[in-house]
Amino acid sequence: MEPIDHPVSRYALDVVEGRETAGELVRLACLRHLTDLETGRDRGLWFDCRAASRVLNFAELIQHTTGPLAGRPLTLRPWQAFRHGSVFGWKKEGGLRRFRTTYHQVAKKNGKTTDTAVPALFTALFDREAAPQGYCAATTRDQAGLLFRELKRMIRASPHLSALMQVWRTSIEVPATEGLIACLSRDGNSSDGINPHFAARDEVHRWTDRELAEVLTNSMIARAQPIDWAITTAGADRASLCGEMRDYAEEVVRGTVSDDSFFAYVAELRDLGRDAGQGADPARAARAPAHLLQPRLRRRRAARLGRDLRRRHRRFGADGGARHSRSAKSGPSAHAGPFFRQTIPRGAPAFSSVMLAGALGDRTPQSAPGLLSNIRNCAHLRPQHFTEGDGDPCNCTAAV
Repeated sequence: MEPIDHPVSRYALDVVEGRETAGELVRLACLRHLTDLETGRDRGLWFDCRAASRVLNFAELIQHTTGPLAGRPLTLRPWQAFRHGSVFGWKKEGGLRRFRTTYHQVAKKNGKTTDTAVPALFTALFDREAAPQGYCAATTRDQAGLLFRELKRMIRASPHLSALMQVWRTSIEVPATEGLIACLSRDGNSSDGINPHFAARDEVHRWTDRELAEVLTNSMIARAQPIDWAITTAGADRASLCGEMRDYAEEVVRGTVSDDSFFAYVAELRDLGRDAGQGADPARAARAPAHLLQPRLRRRRAARLGRDLRRRHRRFGADGGARHSRSAKSGPSAHAGPFFRQTIPRGAPAFSSVMLAGALGDRTPQSAPGLLSNIRNCAHLRPQHFTEGDGDPCNCTAAV
């Protein structure tokens, strides 16, 4: 696959050419991506389609764990795929990742915590890093615990991830890589002696001091390709740490500052003006692109989702038991749950969590190192390729 044909680039083209509605700073981030595809080689930068596809395919191993989508695979929206694919796809000379610091500003209820689970789990498993440490960091223990508890639920809900990771009360361990994921907060755990490979800094607009941020970033020096993943909604105080990061992100995407190690995605409603039809407070209105910006479209989709849920409820019963009883006669689909038939979106790769569960079978965590040794080299990292044994189960030499 050519880099310009990758889903990351397709989204960037849609935004730049006006087919996808987005704010000015998102458009500039997309334009930066497309420009670097043409000129990045001069600076030793290149886009690795396989690396980007690996993390996007990995996301489909993860399930929603709360609300009406619980039990359904996580399907990244194009704007989410752009962010994840960009961070993991761009490389520099030597094959290491280009981006070390990332700033993601989107609105509330756009799944920030859920989609941050993708890089948090991926870097602990498949980043070829010895003893990777990942931290869910925030100013308070409660805020840091939101992402950490979500990670634990996602692992428990997935037989594939639970075979590779062990969930404890205060940590998540990965025996095969000797990695761990833990919470870190200003008012709780000590940050002395940490060596983070990945740090998710949640709700940066609430960070009132720099101590924890400086400890996290300074502790990453010993890692070859760490990721500082700062994610937040818009903050009102532009003189804060969050405001400084946001202003720096704007300078980077505008080209005022040249920083090839900094990735920025700043979605702001004020950039869309009257076309968005919103009279919201511009200082607080950060939004994901079009589909979440149009209230009328949101209401239609919510109504359609409600009709689908009621239809499934009538068909399968409140607990899904009727579906399970019928599926039991037809084999593997008995494990899928009542929402299985609608979990795979049109155009997605032809696989499901059921296929992966069948491949994984009844393997215990003790078999995880052997399983991991095969799939770490898989260029596709799709669920049906999670198999043990010798050889290359998915012909990773083929183009992605």
